[in-house]
Amino acid sequence: MDYYELQNKLRDEWKNARPQYDPFCDDGILSDEEIEKYWEKSSKIIFLLKETHNEFCNIRQGFGLGPTGSGPTFWRKMRIWTYIIDEVLNGNSPNYEEAMKIKETPNNSIAYMNLKKYAEVDKGKSSNDADILNYLKNDKDFLLKQIKLISPKIILCCGTFRYINNPNYKLFDNIIKIYDKLYKANNIYLIDFPHLSGRESYKKGYDELLKIASDLYTDITHN
Repeated sequence: MDYYELQNKLRDEWKNARPQYDPFCDDGILSDEEIEKYWEKSSKIIFLLKETHNEFCNIRQGFGLGPTGSGPTFWRKMRIWTYIIDEVLNGNSPNYEEAMKIKETPNNSIAYMNLKKYAEVDKGKSSNDADILNYLKNDKDFLLKQIKLISPKIILCCGTFRYINNPNYKLFDNIIKIYDKLYKANNIYLIDFPHLSGRESYKKGYDELLKIASDLYTDITHN
C-alpha cells in the first residue's frame, strides 16, 4: 500500500473517530500522487499550521499550490522558505534575488499540516489558543500517525511551535533545543518560525531562516 492509499486510510479513520469534524481538513504531502517525482527528492519539510478555513479543506488535492491565494504572502513565503532550506542542505548558497523569482512558482515538494482538522472557521476569524491546544490534546495520536506516515526530516512550525511545545500539551515528549529557534525530537528537526501571513518582510524572514538553516546544516554535518 503506497502513501496515497495509507493517507486516505488514516483520513477515513480520523473522520470516523471524529464525525463532528465536518468539514474535515484533508492535508498532507501536496504532491502525494507524484511522490517519487517531488517529495522523495526534496528536503522533506512539513509546514505546520494552526487551522484552515472551511472553503480550503482538500489541501493535498491541490498539487502545485501557490503563489496566489490565502493572502498575498502566504504561499510565496512557503516557497521561499523551501528554497532556502533546499539550497543550504544541498551545500549551496541561496540567492535573495533568485528567491524573489522562485516565490512566483508553485509549491510542489512539501507537506502541509494543520493541528486542527475541523475546518469550521469562517474567513477572517481564527480559534483561540485554548481551542487549538484542546484539538492537539484530543488528536495527538492521530497527528503523530500522520507525521510518521509523511516521514519528514524537518517540521517548520509556522507560529505553531508554542502549541506543540506547550508544557501541558506537548506533541512530542522529548523536544531538545539545538540552536536558537532550532530543536529536535524523534530525529526530526523542528524550526520555530513566524506564521506565513505575518507582516515581516521577505528579506527579514529570508535572513532569519538562512541563519537557522545554516545551523541546521552544521548540526547535520557534525552528527
